[in-house]
Amino acid sequence: MKIKHQLLAQAIFLAIVPAFIIAVIITLQANQSSFKALEKKSKEQLISLRELKKDQISSYLNTIQSQVISLSKNPSVVNAATSYKNTFYNSQLSQLPQSQASNGKSRVSRYYQSQFSQAYSNKNPQEQFSALNKLSQLDPLAIQYQDKYIASNKFPLGNKDQLNRAGNSAYDQIHEQYHPMFRDYLNRFGYYDIFIVDVDSGHVIYSVYKELDYATSLITGPYANSGLARVFNKAKSLNDEDSVLVDFESYFPSYDQAASFIASPIQNQSGQVDAILVFQMPIDGINKIMTNNERWSDVGLGLSGETYLVGPDYKLRSESRFLIEDSQNYYKALVDSGTQPNVEKIKAYNSALGLQFVETPGVTEALKGNKGFSQYPDYRNVKVLSAYTPLQYGDLTWSLMAEIDIEEAFYDAVQLSDELYFYSLMSLLIIGAISITTGLIIANIIVNPLNILVNRISEISEGDGDLTVELDLARRKDEIGEVGKAFNQFVRKIRSLIIEIDLHAGQLASSSEELSAVTKETNSIIAMQKGKTELTTAVMYELNTSINSIAENSHQTANMTTEANTESAKGSTLSQSAQLAIHDLVDSVAVASKELHQLNSQVEEITGILSVIDSIADQTNLLALNAAIEAARAGESGRGFSVVADEVRTLAAKTQESTIEIQRKIEGLKKSSMQSVNAMNQASVEANKGVELVKQTATSLKIVEGLVKSVSTKNTENAEASQLQGNSVSGAHQNIIDISDYTENTASAALQTSQASNELATLAVNMSSLVRQFKY
Repeated sequence: MKIKHQLLAQAIFLAIVPAFIIAVIITLQANQSSFKALEKKSKEQLISLRELKKDQISSYLNTIQSQVISLSKNPSVVNAATSYKNTFYNSQLSQLPQSQASNGKSRVSRYYQSQFSQAYSNKNPQEQFSALNKLSQLDPLAIQYQDKYIASNKFPLGNKDQLNRAGNSAYDQIHEQYHPMFRDYLNRFGYYDIFIVDVDSGHVIYSVYKELDYATSLITGPYANSGLARVFNKAKSLNDEDSVLVDFESYFPSYDQAASFIASPIQNQSGQVDAILVFQMPIDGINKIMTNNERWSDVGLGLSGETYLVGPDYKLRSESRFLIEDSQNYYKALVDSGTQPNVEKIKAYNSALGLQFVETPGVTEALKGNKGFSQYPDYRNVKVLSAYTPLQYGDLTWSLMAEIDIEEAFYDAVQLSDELYFYSLMSLLIIGAISITTGLIIANIIVNPLNILVNRISEISEGDGDLTVELDLARRKDEIGEVGKAFNQFVRKIRSLIIEIDLHAGQLASSSEELSAVTKETNSIIAMQKGKTELTTAVMYELNTSINSIAENSHQTANMTTEANTESAKGSTLSQSAQLAIHDLVDSVAVASKELHQLNSQVEEITGILSVIDSIADQTNLLALNAAIEAARAGESGRGFSVVADEVRTLAAKTQESTIEIQRKIEGLKKSSMQSVNAMNQASVEANKGVELVKQTATSLKIVEGLVKSVSTKNTENAEASQLQGNSVSGAHQNIIDISDYTENTASAALQTSQASNELATLAVNMSSLVRQFKY
């Protein structure tokens, strides 16, 4: 990665990372604080609303209690109860003809199996209803009154309360008198129904709405185990200042919808309890309180908050907000939760009261008598903030819940979090843009001088570099200036080295040319030396052959002289033979003398050749010395030439030594040959004298014998001298052969010197060419 990019990356890193860390810390802290603040606010709001609803429901139940107690003590109600009780059992009804009673039962049966059954099936599509089962449990009074006020009532189902009088009996007259009062009271306070029950028989002797419980006995009739029967049984033991409330539960006459009852005894003027006044609790009143008249947002519950009641059976005692506002999604949530078996009933009733199960941790705690605040999934499996408390009224315990979806409760915090994230991101982007711009500026400030430096180095490295141009960066007072100064010093150093190398390259080229010329001359001299050495070798070979021949002749002469000396003693008889022998001896001596003269001449020639070789060796030594000097000048590049020059000089020294040795031996040979010549000359003189004396008589034999002995001694000496000369010539011959070998080695070294010289010349040319690439 380039330095510019590195600086840019570091600038971005140093700007973004701290800003990012700070933004994350601030955002997380703000989120945490906002969530805590909103949770606290929601908690306070839900607890406040919970307590408010608790007070409202308690107040509402107290109001109903007051109403039922107050109404039960109302003189009109007391008179109505007494009148209903006295006329309900009127013998006129019991004395009806059998046919009329049978017709009444048929009409009631048709009502059960048609109108009521259809309405019941509509509200309970999955339930099986047996009308005959309920009908068979009705006593004759119930059938007769249900026929008149229900089955034969001209008003449709749900409006049976519109009938004030069904006949002309005393009961009908009492009903016409008091029914409008009770109906008006019911409509004014929103009760579902109002009952008057005979405390003795348990018959429902009056009902506003005339449902299937009308005229039945709560002791022996089909609803003896219902909530209405229980509240009746509990109210019988109360005084007129008390009331009793039973919880909501499924009630068949109300199509199995949940129903709750509150009751208070009715005492007659004698203070005895004649009847029980029962209110069927109004559902709408409790719902209005718990739903705040369906204005949840007015009490701070927003779009998902609600308050509701749950009974000890974990079923709702008030309607769910979500059923009221969005029933379809509400049904879907119940189905998805998989914990609600009564979804179809809820749909049919359009009510969840007494049907929907709510078994959450808050409900459980509240039913245990605890109150608190917590988070958990609600009956829709949606996580909520929940404030719960128990609601106790008499023996009744409900769980009052105030809840709101966490998503909505923390909506502002989420929005704040999103805004913080957005603004943090924008800040990071702005900081990033600023850091990139700043980084680019700083990078350019730092990198541009480096680029100039790189360009100058590239110009130098790629050739055609101008070493006379220096960087202006050296004028700066910072580290870049120091780099510029160091670079300029480096360029100056390179320039001086280039100049020096160029100078030495010229000298090297000149020295290599001189060395090449010397090498050529050396090669020529060595060739001449080789020729002379080969000639000397041939001459020495011939000389050696001659000396060997002389030595052989000298031995023969010595032998012959010995024989002559032996024979001379024989007397004069052999003088002729001696004379001939002496003549032969004179001839042999002459021949030997001649050959010795030739040997002396050849020795002189060898001496001349050796002088030439010695001169050549001196010149070779001088040339090698010059080559060594030139190689030393060439420095490291001439090291190879120096080695070759030393080798040549060594060979020249050995050649001189061999030449001196040969000269020394030649001098000995020359001296010996001169002695041999002198001896031969002397022998020739003596032989001539012997020839003259051979002519003499036997008297001269003694002289001849002495002379022969002298000749024999001389011949022996000559033979020994010839032997010595032969050995010397052999040694000289071998030395000349060695000189020839040295000459060949010298020629090879000279060839190497020539090659090295050529290479040195090429190197000098290349060096000079490289140096010429720079301007200095």
